Amino acid sequence: PFKRKIDIMPSAMICVQGPSLEINQGAFARFQVTEARSKDLMAYSLGFWLRESRAIGKAFLFDALNVVSKMEFNNYTIGFSYDINISGMAATTRLQGGPELSFSYTGIMNASLGNKKRPYCPTF
Repeated sequence: PFKRKIDIMPSAMICVQGPSLEINQGAFARFQVTEARSKDLMAYSLGFWLRESRAIGKAFLFDALNVVSKMEFNNYTIGFSYDINISGMAATTRLQGGPELSFSYTGIMNASLGNKKRPYCPTF
C-alpha cells in the first residue's frame, strides 16, 4: 500500500532458455475504484517494465520498454500493453513497437470428477 486505495506493485520475471536470458522488471501503480470490502472489486493499473536480455557470456542489452494499463473487475482483467523498442534496432524500427490486448481470469476453475470437485489443471 502507498496510500488509501493506491498500491505500488513491483514485479520481475526471469526467463532462461539455452544460452539466452531475459529479465523483465517494473511496477504497477494500482488505483482501487471501489471500497476494499466492496462485493464488486474494481481497480485500474498503469505500469512500466524494462526488458533486458543477453546470451550467456555476453553483455546485457536493454531492448524494450513496456507500457501497460489494465482494468480489473472482480476476477477478470482486461489489459493493453505496448512494447517500445529501445535497442540498437530502434533507428530501424523508429521506436515503433507492438500492441497487445489481454484478458485474464484469476481464480479456481472447477472440473467435475464424479461427486468430487477438483481444480482444473492443464496437462501438456
